[in-house]
Amino acid sequence: SARDNCRRYESEYGELAWKLANLGIETLPYLKALLNHDKESWKREAIIAIARLKDPLAVQALIEALGHQDAQVRKHSTEGLGKLKDASAFDDLVKILDDEVAEVRVTVVETLFTLSPEKTIEVLIERQVDTSPMVCNTIAE
Repeated sequence: SARDNCRRYESEYGELAWKLANLGIETLPYLKALLNHDKESWKREAIIAIARLKDPLAVQALIEALGHQDAQVRKHSTEGLGKLKDASAFDDLVKILDDEVAEVRVTVVETLFTLSPEKTIEVLIERQVDTSPMVCNTIAE
């Protein structure tokens, strides 16, 4: 059926993103280009693959993606930075604490705590962050 073909295609694409990441940092431009694709799953797989590169250029690409117009790309980029545990991204993450989408803000708070719990507490107190219940619950945890 068409639905099965679509699922198989998406699955094959996910495998392609992983294969690209396995080829190394040279694939970064191709993975970055996929961040503007229409399919959400392709964007997500591209971000995951970029994070998997574990290279300073990949970290920079994830930081750049924090400004992407698509909230899910911003969220997945934040998660990728958290997985890489690269403290150089801390200040860039703080800049998007006021993202318009609560789900992104929650992920930012979680990632900031992963990178530096002490600095995160200072930033949250200083900024008197967010009244969104989702964000408040994340901070309380």
